[in-house]
Amino acid sequence: MTPIVENSLNEVGAITAYDKAISKYKDLPFVPDVKADLLDHVVEQAMQGMFYYVAQEEASIRKDPVKQSTELLKKVFGIN
Repeated sequence: MTPIVENSLNEVGAITAYDKAISKYKDLPFVPDVKADLLDHVVEQAMQGMFYYVAQEEASIRKDPVKQSTELLKKVFGIN
């Protein structure tokens, strides 16, 4: 996932803009050091979002037996 996200962030100029902003931030006096990585942050948030929606769909499948339409889904979700 990281190469795809990195490519997308580069295409829209987000990494360059972020690097410029952090550079200016670090030039300010009396500010705490920031060790944030835009790419890592975006990938982490994307993964959290994917798992959130997978969990939502799983709950929906468990709740509604009609959605258990294949033998695999029936096996995974306990309908025999």
